[in-house]
Amino acid sequence: MMNFRSRGVSAALSTADLDAPLSKTTTLRTGKERARDDQPVEDALAAGVQLISLTSGTDGGADGLLQYIGDHEDIAFMMTEAREENSQFDSSTPREPRALRLSVSTNESTHDANKRVKIEVYLNGALCDVHLVKHREEGLEATYTTNGTRIHEQVDMPWVYQPSATRPSSAQTAKTRWLGTSLALKEEVSRRGLDRWGRRPPAADFLAALADVSLPAGLVDHAHMGIVDIIVVSGTDVRDSGIGGSMARSKRSRSKKHDLRSAVSSSDLPQSSPVRGLSSAGASERAGEGWLGEPPSPDASKSPRADDNPFAGGRGAKPAEPLRSYAAPAPPSTSPAGPPVRRQRPRKPNDKLNLPRAAARRTVAETEQAAKEFAENHGIAWRKDAVIENFMDRRGAARGNRSLTHRILDLQKMTAKNRAAAVRHLQQDYPAEPVTPARAQKKRKVIPFKPGTPSSNLLAAFMQSPPSPKPAAAEVVPEEGTTGSRIRTRADMAIAYGAPPNGRLVALLKACSSPNLDERRDTPLAIESSSSVEQKTGRAARVAPLIPQSSRRTTRRNPGRLDDPTPEEAIAGFLIPESCFGSAISYSANHPQRQVAKSRPEKFEEDEVIVGMRFVVV
Repeated sequence: MMNFRSRGVSAALSTADLDAPLSKTTTLRTGKERARDDQPVEDALAAGVQLISLTSGTDGGADGLLQYIGDHEDIAFMMTEAREENSQFDSSTPREPRALRLSVSTNESTHDANKRVKIEVYLNGALCDVHLVKHREEGLEATYTTNGTRIHEQVDMPWVYQPSATRPSSAQTAKTRWLGTSLALKEEVSRRGLDRWGRRPPAADFLAALADVSLPAGLVDHAHMGIVDIIVVSGTDVRDSGIGGSMARSKRSRSKKHDLRSAVSSSDLPQSSPVRGLSSAGASERAGEGWLGEPPSPDASKSPRADDNPFAGGRGAKPAEPLRSYAAPAPPSTSPAGPPVRRQRPRKPNDKLNLPRAAARRTVAETEQAAKEFAENHGIAWRKDAVIENFMDRRGAARGNRSLTHRILDLQKMTAKNRAAAVRHLQQDYPAEPVTPARAQKKRKVIPFKPGTPSSNLLAAFMQSPPSPKPAAAEVVPEEGTTGSRIRTRADMAIAYGAPPNGRLVALLKACSSPNLDERRDTPLAIESSSSVEQKTGRAARVAPLIPQSSRRTTRRNPGRLDDPTPEEAIAGFLIPESCFGSAISYSANHPQRQVAKSRPEKFEEDEVIVGMRFVVV
């Protein structure tokens, strides 16, 4: 077990029975069902035996557990030799393989506030898992465990541990295994890329320094050793909703700042490597393919963009900006003609300029007046409160409701072609009424009244004998059983109980008993005339076509493909890496598998490497 107390990071390896935590069937479950199935597996692995750790310094001595590596020797690094105690097994009899488990613990002192921790695990130089510790979900003290390599969304190929003392002789030596791991780490560094200033991410700097660590003298005789590397990095996660689907294999976290790809220099690779499958030629042939057969990253095939790389030249590249000069400024002038003149510094592009203020915005009244004048000049009936419903843009899509004033203001921002078409539509919907001149009314001639004229005789006769009033209409007696008869009965009852005959209640009842009420109820509805009357209507509202849900997805999403392998195909197609042949840590040839939870790739911007650890398992 290794413990970096200053930052609260500890790591340990343990072994357990191999058959207990394995699954012979492939049943993909999620949620509570998967958690219920995983509990016996976690209990079996937690009950395992922890491997002992022996300090292995670079000089072969017991001192030097904590080292500092890197170009500036500022990255904390711990290396130890892990093995089982001699009393736990009999070296004379071969032992059965056991399951290997790695656990990494962190606490509140591991990182600063508002930061997250990323843990990367490598087996013999190959990336096996990337985990982001979410302290808000897991609490201040978090423990990360892993015991295999993901080969499918929910299928994990477990690690198998077999001590070196019980294994047959190996065709490789400790130096060749150590060199093979270093070459694999350098290839991983080349996949991390550079930022626009040519700098690598902190984790890549650590991997490059780790690849240069020499083999300790005490491990020269362990040809079956297996190497487990752990990197604990602090940084900031970036929300990215464009990533779709779960990871089928373990992938490195993506970074927006370090998106430029670089390649391993030919000087870093030896001309002939004694490691099988890791020669310079083989490495160049498989530069775009991982050891698990992972397809090359689409970003790896892209050439660096000229606008991101300040050192890129050629056609289309931006001219390099001159570096700032840090020379001492020239002293101020001391000529006797006048006082010293202060040197003016050149204006920066982001300095504030005294620009003239923009014209004041028009008021609502001025806006309406301008729209009204535009409507009158183009033959559009001006209606202040008119609302245009579901007007269409140039693509034929509905753009909601718009007032006539706002629509006329929109016309002023259009091109000449679009404005002419929009004006024609408004002229059809709101035609201006033709203005007809008013007729001159004839003035009536006023004739003065003179007695003795025929008109005066008629007026006098009318005043002497006014017309007799018309005879009252016969009272209509409603028929029995109708609404009028019932209301008439209630009116008589109200008068009998003392209501005045000319009162308000009786008048209201009489109004309700009108025969017209019964006629309206009994008369059928009039049949509409068959003659059509031309009615002028506006444009018919267009219904926007429904966009399929699949086309609403962003193009950055990566939905599942038809050629994605099934869990059974992924297990059958898994090949043990060449770096694990004859190693103390490998995979079972019978292809057992373990169910794991789904995981999604994330973006992570690295700030610093907290600590790096290496277990040399023998």
